[in-house]
Order: sequence, then C-alpha cells, then structure tokens
Amino acid sequence: MEYNFKEVFVLVGGYGSRLAPLTYIYPKPLLIIQGKPFLEILLDSLKPRFKRFILCSGYKSQMFDDFCCYYTSKNPETEVINSIETVKLGTSGALKNAEEHISTEYFIVINGDTLFDTDCLDYVLNNINYSFLINEVVDDKGIPVGLRILSKGIFHSFSRFYSSLEEDLCGVVPKNIIQIDSSFVDIGTAENYQKLVIGEL
Repeated sequence: MEYNFKEVFVLVGGYGSRLAPLTYIYPKPLLIIQGKPFLEILLDSLKPRFKRFILCSGYKSQMFDDFCCYYTSKNPETEVINSIETVKLGTSGALKNAEEHISTEYFIVINGDTLFDTDCLDYVLNNINYSFLINEVVDDKGIPVGLRILSKGIFHSFSRFYSSLEEDLCGVVPKNIIQIDSSFVDIGTAENYQKLVIGEL
C-alpha cells in the first residue's frame, strides 16, 4: 500500500524556554543559523520532495505569518500555511486544530526545531506499517528524530483541547517504530544552537 503524501505538518508552537533569552524575541524555529532562519533551512531540505507545508504555530504566531510570505516569495512553487493556536493546545491539539488542511489518510509530522537527514525519507516511506496509527522514526540509539507519519484516525484518540502527542498518547496508542542509520540535530538546547551557529554540527 502506498500513499502520495502531499503536505508536511511542522510543529512550531513551543516557547523555546531552554533557549531564553534568545526566544524572547524570536520563536525557536526562526532563530538565525548562518544567515537564515532555522525553519528556512528545514523547509529547504524537504522542498525537493514536498511543496506544501502547514506550520502549527502558537507562540509569536504572527512572526510565522511573516515567514510564510518571506518563504513563498523566494519559492513561489511552494505553499506554506500558518495554522494558528489562539490558546495553548499542545502538539496533539495543534494537529487537531490544523485538521482541515490534511488531504490524505496518512500525513507527515515533523518537529520545527529538528533537522534530520532527508536521504532517509525513501527508506522511511517504504517501511510504513499502515496498520498502525503512528509510525515513529528513531535513530540507531532508539531516540526519536522528530519525524512521524500519522493516520487521521489518531484524532479519535485526543481532543482539540490541550494534549501532547508525546505524553498523552505514550503507551496508549500502539505505534510502529522505523529505525534509521543516520543522525539528527535538535536546536532545542543552547549548546546545540551555538554549535550550529558556528558550523560545528
């Protein structure tokens, strides 16, 4: 069974408290890395395969409106939509809030602060188990890389109110694990962010 994945949902709603005070001004995915917002680097890595991105934003959401205009002006073949949480919803609630933008039974969700090796995508998409509501990608140490493939059926497991995909569904909804032999970079810590800024990661 194969699906034609049309869009990627990007979770960008967090406060980025571990990177304060930098995130008092910019939300974490829009912090500058070597002259570009990190989110631009992330979307550029996925752009050869996907042309539609849904940003699930909350904190400083108006800045993601500006980013959508900025990115699509540079990449007119790409559509970037900002789905805004007016109240804090958590990762599950943010996806439920953006449900209207899902055009296929299965959809891709990525973290907006994590960069993974996109060369693994063919392997991942060819190893999805469609009998599971959640397919989660982990590295060779079993650590999630910030990439999941979800079924729309997952929405029966949580509401639009605050809920966390990582915490509230852990151990509740069975998931298929897809292990890849590659690394990933999470800018969620000051140490990793500084290493990216100076090009050490």
